[in-house]
Amino acid sequence: MNSYHASPDIFHIHVDATSIEDGMYEKLITNYGFDATDFCGHPEGYSHFEPTRHLTLKLRDKEQYHQRWVQVKNFLKQSSTFKGYLEGEYIPADEPLSYAPYVKKAVPFFITRRKLDSGQGEFFRQSEIHVTMHKERSSKKLVTALMKSGLYGAYIPKRDADYVVLTAQGKKREINGLYHVVKQFLIESGGAYDCSLKEERAIDFELFGVKSKDLPDVIDTLSYTAAM
Repeated sequence: MNSYHASPDIFHIHVDATSIEDGMYEKLITNYGFDATDFCGHPEGYSHFEPTRHLTLKLRDKEQYHQRWVQVKNFLKQSSTFKGYLEGEYIPADEPLSYAPYVKKAVPFFITRRKLDSGQGEFFRQSEIHVTMHKERSSKKLVTALMKSGLYGAYIPKRDADYVVLTAQGKKREINGLYHVVKQFLIESGGAYDCSLKEERAIDFELFGVKSKDLPDVIDTLSYTAAM
């Protein structure tokens, strides 16, 4: 049984901090309605990009989103020590995936990654895909196969257990195509317990004391097997 409650067609605001004062962190929660959604590690042996602190605010109304975006951006600008970035997202797709026992299958895609190139007008990723599943009850072989194919991962506490979040960032057309391929693969391979699949499309961003090259890697090349 999947306990995930999907929420497509809404907006997210994230504060991803490399450095943030405790008082500012607490005010984002108490005064602006953010949830503390810090990560708690990552799979060993692979590149990882999770921020030191991670906060999330979910909003259903576009006008409310824009109002809160301005408020939070102005609040963060008051600090001379905050380092990180603020991102606003629209969620076009978000769905739970049913569990089935794992069956070994070749991953039908392969990703190489690179840094954003501000010299080419790249200052922030356009979109991203998240595959989130129960860390202990999901197949370790599945997680490893997906990471070897180019997704990167981090652990995050949810409800009463830790979950693994596997991510790829890139251009909208890349992520849109990858979303459907990943979904079909997970349906066929099984092994993902209490799993969700989500696309988060960037609509606003603001950098504070960091540069585009400091942000998580994006897709450089994305190839599919001939069967696709």
